[in-house]
Amino acid sequence: MRTTGKQCGLAATGVYQTSLRSPWLAAIEKQIENLPPEEKTRQRQHLAQPVLDNLKAWLEKNRTRVPRDSLTYKAMQYTLNQWELLIGYLADGRLKISNVLAENATRPFAVGRNNGLFADTPRGAKASATVYSLIETAKANGLEPFTYLHPVLQHITLVEPLQLKTGGERYYPGTSTSRESKRADSLALTND
Repeated sequence: MRTTGKQCGLAATGVYQTSLRSPWLAAIEKQIENLPPEEKTRQRQHLAQPVLDNLKAWLEKNRTRVPRDSLTYKAMQYTLNQWELLIGYLADGRLKISNVLAENATRPFAVGRNNGLFADTPRGAKASATVYSLIETAKANGLEPFTYLHPVLQHITLVEPLQLKTGGERYYPGTSTSRESKRADSLALTND
C-alpha cells in the first residue's frame, strides 16, 4: 500500500507531538513552571535533556526494527530529522514546550475562515485580518479586546497615516512593560 504525504505527515506529527507530551517532560515542566527563565533553562538542561537523549537513542535503535515504507518508520525518521527544532526549547526558558498558545490564538481565524468568503475584495480580507490581529494582540498582552479597541477605533481617524508609522506605537498594546501599565495605557486612551 502506498502512503500519501498527508498520511506520513500526520503520523510524523503524532510521534513528534507524543515526544513533547511525554509524562516525564510534562512533569518537569510542571515542576519548573514558576521559575525565572534563566533558572528554567538550567533545570531543563539538567532534567529534560537526559529524557530527550534517551528518546533519541530509542528512536535511532528502533527505527531499524520497522519496515522502511511504514508510517511508523517515516514518523520516527521525521522526528530525528527535526531533532534540533524539537529540543530548541531547552536553550531558552522563555520558550514553551508546547505550541498550544499559538494554536489557540489562531483558532478564531480557522473558525472565521468561512466568514472570509464574504470579504468581497482583497481590501476587505486585509481589514478582517487586521481586526483579528488587533484582537489577538490585545489578548496576548492581557487586555480585554473591546476595552482596548474601542478608544483606538475612536481615535484612529484623527491620526494621519504617516503619524501611525512614526508615532502610533502608543496604540500598540505591547509597548508597556507591565500588565498594570498596559491597562493604564489602555484606560488612558479613553480619556484622550
